[in-house]
Amino acid sequence: MFKNSLTLLSTILLFACSTNDSDKLLSQEDTHASRASQVIDVSNARAIQSLPPHSKSVAFMKIYNEGLEDVILVGVKANRSEIGELYIASEEKNRLGASRMDSLVIPAESSLTLESDSSYLNFFILDRAWRKGEKVELTLLFAKHPEYRLEVEIQ
Repeated sequence: MFKNSLTLLSTILLFACSTNDSDKLLSQEDTHASRASQVIDVSNARAIQSLPPHSKSVAFMKIYNEGLEDVILVGVKANRSEIGELYIASEEKNRLGASRMDSLVIPAESSLTLESDSSYLNFFILDRAWRKGEKVELTLLFAKHPEYRLEVEIQ
């Protein structure tokens, strides 16, 4: 009888300890994810209506990094486009141009402004013409942080 009680008690303790460890791990992951999503804030987001042949558009915004470490933007998706890319405007030999970027850094406790004369988001192969007043859902993809989803109006 004593042996069975001891076996039962040890089984219960083993189960309780393993459950607590996994619960702690899950709650730490949840806390990390919620903290990371609170690091990013976006303002003044807008997409531009597409022009014929309606195969591409751009989006602009200001992305704030309220965290203590740099955040790296590595991509973008739109629900109404097959391809989303990061671009940076450049001026070479008095000629305006743009280059595709693999990533853009948002410095700690600072911001990155995406505008036509600096960095911006470029979208290709649109589902149909993007017209003023319509909305498009964008998803910003970060290297070490959760994605950030937002809906923007087309201007």
